[in-house]
Formats: sequence, structure tokens, C-alpha cells
Amino acid sequence: MLQQFTPLDLSPTWDDGEVIKVRGVRVITLSGHATYSDRDYVLNQAVGCIEIIGNRVATRATVLLIGFTLAAELPAATFHIGEDEAVGTMTLPASCLGAYIMTANSPAAYFRMGGDGSLNALATDASSLRVHATAA
Repeated sequence: MLQQFTPLDLSPTWDDGEVIKVRGVRVITLSGHATYSDRDYVLNQAVGCIEIIGNRVATRATVLLIGFTLAAELPAATFHIGEDEAVGTMTLPASCLGAYIMTANSPAAYFRMGGDGSLNALATDASSLRVHATAA
């Protein structure tokens, strides 16, 4: 009896979020009096931005941009897949900047991004990113 070979599809779906190892971190700190932009991400009253570069997933480079602002209104997290890059964003209050810089620079840091952006997260352990928080 012959079995037909079915190739295994390992391409990411991104719907439930992909967990990615942090490969590099770049940080910019700002005065809070200007607008910062990187790719399509625009942040008013920017205090800082962390660009987290991850391992490639399939054929795409992966980047998570985490912005920190003095503004009272925070834009929603986003996720976008381009032809050669997958980019997630998160925006947090300025007071969180130091803690996120420390987390991103941990040797065991991972991030998750995907879906509509609400899955975007940063952690010091990959297994904690495999557990999804439920909306209240």
C-alpha cells in the first residue's frame, strides 16, 4: 500500500500571535515635545521608542515598536504584514519606559505579535507568551 506524501505547512498564520526571540534592541529617548515616526508608526509627545528586532519568521523580518508618550490618549496596538517585514506596535505611558528597556535587553527576551495587534507583548520567557490573557 502506498501512502501519499503531504507536505507539512510550517508557514505562520499570525492569527494567534507568533512568539519570536529578540535578536536586537535599539532605543531612542526624546523630550516629549515632539512627534516621533518610524515606518507607519507615529507617536505624539514621544518620550522614547524601543525597536525590538526578532528572528525571521518564514521570509519576513520581524520588528516590534514600543512607543512611550506623555499623551493621555494612547493609540491601540497594531500589527501589519508587509511583503518582507512583519511589524507590531504598542504604545504605553512614559513612566513605563525604563522597565521595558530592561525587559527587552534581557538575554532571554521574547516578544509576541499578531492578530489585530492586541496580542503584542514582551516577556523574559517564551512560555509566558504562549498563554493568552482573556478580555474582561
